[in-house]
Amino acid sequence: MYKFQNDINLLQSIQNRHIYYRTDLELPIVTWDEVFVLLDEDVKNGKKYGQKRFKFGGYKIRQAHRIKAVREALEDLLEVLHESPLAEEVGSDHQIYMSLTTDPSAYGGEHIDMENVIFWQLQGHSRWQIYDKTNSEIEFDKVIGPGDILYCPNGRKHNVIASSPRFGVSLGFGELRERL
Repeated sequence: MYKFQNDINLLQSIQNRHIYYRTDLELPIVTWDEVFVLLDEDVKNGKKYGQKRFKFGGYKIRQAHRIKAVREALEDLLEVLHESPLAEEVGSDHQIYMSLTTDPSAYGGEHIDMENVIFWQLQGHSRWQIYDKTNSEIEFDKVIGPGDILYCPNGRKHNVIASSPRFGVSLGFGELRERL
């Protein structure tokens, strides 16, 4: 399995607030079945799963670490982040975003997150468009696939467009509000 401790570029990108993208990682495979089990569990237990933000076909499943492969990868990533100057900013907010359709209403559209985001595409494909630091021009525009990782600095306008039914894990940390 890939170890984040070996990835100096990720840590430097986070520290310098630069977009980071990798395709050659050997991260574990997470199946649709594993994610559907979590969604089913959350629905049965009355937990929120993105009903206010997403229309039919889009879901937000909290506590992605309930899947063993996700937990192990996140533990490794969090260990790296806790050893960095960002240690105080790292929380435990991680979720799975899932789109069962390519209809744009399923995943929310262009937005700005108040926290830094590391996104791990697990299945399917998503087109990520991330704007420059002034949020005036697109700086990054790529379709990412299973196993790809990217870092989107907080305060950057971005859009995630499902190219196929897809899901991935999002780890948010270091809220922008804390710096204002």
